[in-house]
Amino acid sequence: MTVYFASDTDNPSWQYIGTVQPSQGGVQVPKIEYTVPGGASQAVRINFQHFGSVGNCTNGAFSDRDDLFSQS
Repeated sequence: MTVYFASDTDNPSWQYIGTVQPSQGGVQVPKIEYTVPGGASQAVRINFQHFGSVGNCTNGAFSDRDDLFSQS
């Protein structure tokens, strides 16, 4: 699981926060702590992948990414 942050939801420039790798098979709850800076428009992207290079927009049979946006 790789985590990214963007301070502009209209034109996101993804900044790498960190990567967590599972320690074993089965159900796990990965955790990365990050303090989101203040701002009116923010986004967090979580990228899951099984193979390949780390990136904010990877493709593959075992890849998935989701974005969470916050605007005030």
